[in-house]
Amino acid sequence: MACGPVSVRDSPHRLRRPETYMSYSTSLRIGGQEFRPRLGLTLAATLVAMLCLALGVWQLQRAEEKAQLAALLSERFDQQPIAIGDIDFAQSADLRFTRVELRGRYDFEHQFHIAHRRNQGVQGAHIITPLRIAGSARTLLVNRGWVANAQAGADLAALTSDTQTVNVTGRLVSPAAPPLRLGPANSDATPWHRPWLFADPDLFSARSGEYTLPLVLLLDADVPDGYQRSWTLPQPDPSMHYGYAIQWFAFSAMALIVWAALSRKKERNE
Repeated sequence: MACGPVSVRDSPHRLRRPETYMSYSTSLRIGGQEFRPRLGLTLAATLVAMLCLALGVWQLQRAEEKAQLAALLSERFDQQPIAIGDIDFAQSADLRFTRVELRGRYDFEHQFHIAHRRNQGVQGAHIITPLRIAGSARTLLVNRGWVANAQAGADLAALTSDTQTVNVTGRLVSPAAPPLRLGPANSDATPWHRPWLFADPDLFSARSGEYTLPLVLLLDADVPDGYQRSWTLPQPDPSMHYGYAIQWFAFSAMALIVWAALSRKKERNE
């Protein structure tokens, strides 16, 4: 019995490509296309999408903070001064921008100045004088205004005024540190006659031994015993953060779209 040539294709024992029993991708056919995402691409797209989503949520939170700050500033901008003795600092969570009136005596021995403050293009400094509140063991740092560099560089004793009890009014603000510093911050070695980078009630309290309120008073312009005062209050704008949030959400969606596009393959016609 003659045996003809056997085709490998027709042979029941033809070699087959070994099947892969462990796969890190799934395949889905839609019409004439195959959707097969790769593991590395999926992980990268997920990471980018989640990061952009988190940044968008953070921008929404920042917008909410700015909106609350704007409402607080609007509420307290034109309010009448409150006697500082009527304020319970332990219970009051946020006293920023509150206008207060108080009596006390300036402590010129511990007076200092904040360097690198400009006024109409002129370099100068802010004079910070502690005020010992009458009838209280508390001290409040008072920003008495701006002086030119030549005046600030002189002996601070020349910038003293009445040592008797005085009545002052002003607005409470948070002692914000500069966002970017090229040099060291205030330290325990900062002497009174050298310039400070910002008004730091905590450091002042540690150095002077006096209980200092955690706020700074911007002295009203019509109060005597001060210097040039033209205070600029923040103008919070939440719309900017809403715009940033939309951008981050768009980047998150774009990462998923790119992932889906790169995971699609056309089926080959056999």
